Amino acid sequence: MGVQRAERVAEIDASRAACFAVLLDFDAYTEWQPALKSAAVHERDDEGRGSLVEFTADALVQEIRYTVRYRYTVPERMWWELVEGNIKSGDGEFALDELGGPQRTRATYRLESDLGFYVPGPLLKKGTEKLMDGVVAGLKRRAETG
Repeated sequence: MGVQRAERVAEIDASRAACFAVLLDFDAYTEWQPALKSAAVHERDDEGRGSLVEFTADALVQEIRYTVRYRYTVPERMWWELVEGNIKSGDGEFALDELGGPQRTRATYRLESDLGFYVPGPLLKKGTEKLMDGVVAGLKRRAETG
């Protein structure tokens, strides 16, 4: 299949700290990320943040399972690298920038992935768009409503 790269940006009426808090709450991911079926934190860093997290997600044609290692630069960025799973690659990041003041944030979501199995082009495009749009819209809703 090859590596797919995608990026989405959302302007959020909430502080970077509020957005970061949403991103750190892995237990609530299934409430605002439409494709996710489960999220389980297996390790935490010295600050108590999830550092090794396992996910299962609906990838339209099959369920995928993957574990990623998180790293943080608070409150600007969190990024992850695939550790293992039934996909070939799945690295990404969230970058959070103040947007015209401390109560507005530009959230940029980037993802590089390779499912490792064939998905027809139009279906892959539709799935990627649905995933990416759903994640940024979910983050926006969650951060703005508290």
